[in-house]
Amino acid sequence: MVAGLVNDIDYSDRDKIRRLFNKGGHMLDFSSDRYGDFVEEISGNDLFRKYGGSKGKNLEMIVKSEPGALVGRLILALIKYGRSRDLFATEELAAVLECEEPGWVAPIHRRQ
Repeated sequence: MVAGLVNDIDYSDRDKIRRLFNKGGHMLDFSSDRYGDFVEEISGNDLFRKYGGSKGKNLEMIVKSEPGALVGRLILALIKYGRSRDLFATEELAAVLECEEPGWVAPIHRRQ
C-alpha cells in the first residue's frame, strides 16, 4: 500500500487513468452534473460533492482516496460508457484494452 492512501494504486496506474479520462478539463462527454450522477450511481456516494473540484481533479481524488474495489468498478464503468459512445481516440485504445484486462483491473478490485 502506498503511504497515506487507502489503496495501493501506484503513480503509474493513476497517471494512466488521468491521461485516459482527464482531457484538459473534459471528462469523456460528461457535464459536471452528469458526471456527479454517474459517479454516485457507481459508488453509492456523492463523491463529486465530497471531493469537489473539476471532474478530472475529482476523479484523481477518488483514485487516490477511495478503496481499490470502488476505483476498479468506476474505471470499468467509465470505460464501458466511453466505448459505448465511441469517445476514445484510436491511440487511446491500447490503454483502454489494458485497463479492461483482468490482470490490471482485478488487482485494483482486490486493493483494500
